[in-house]
Amino acid sequence: AQHSLDNRIQQEACGALTKFSEGDAKAALSGGGYESILHAMELYPNWSWVQMWAAQATANLSKENQKDVQDVEGYRKVKDAMNTHDEVEAVQYFGRKAVMMRPVP
Repeated sequence: AQHSLDNRIQQEACGALTKFSEGDAKAALSGGGYESILHAMELYPNWSWVQMWAAQATANLSKENQKDVQDVEGYRKVKDAMNTHDEVEAVQYFGRKAVMMRPVP
């Protein structure tokens, strides 16, 4: 039961960080917050809601700092999520918003 509780806490933390990032992305996602969301993406690749939150957080953070997102491969991870969840409109929607912000090399 502890394992599933830990999973639930990680999911809820992702959702909360993403929600906070709508108002102040840099504050919400600094100090390891964004990396925690990306880690949850890797832990739960089949859970579309975690992938959606990660894509949304990526889009929010990208408005302020594309370099930080690029440095931790956030755009690549969002594109992977879009490929895995190609039938989930929310993942596609936030994924497109995030990838649109990607800096051009």
